[in-house]
Amino acid sequence: MLARGIDGYEAAKTRANDLRKQYGLKWDQVKFRSERWKQDGVGSGGSTAAAPKKQFGISVDGRTYTNARGDTGKVDYARHYNPTKGRRFRGYTDAQGNYHDID
Repeated sequence: MLARGIDGYEAAKTRANDLRKQYGLKWDQVKFRSERWKQDGVGSGGSTAAAPKKQFGISVDGRTYTNARGDTGKVDYARHYNPTKGRRFRGYTDAQGNYHDID
């Protein structure tokens, strides 16, 4: 990782070429790509004012589940044990009343 905080494909390509010239590197020794995200909320297409996203999946205490859209629901545990998973079957009911298996 030689540079961060570069916005856009063309800017990244230009910076990669500058680094190649500066350090005398060959074309295949430097690669460039866009950052998917950064912890501080700033990155390619990001905003400093963006709210932090909810953690996807089951919460640490195992009581709630957050789906990919950020909707949260209570986790239901079945009476039956799932020997393959080593725990009970679990799922949640969304706001429309649909039941979803988690395991």
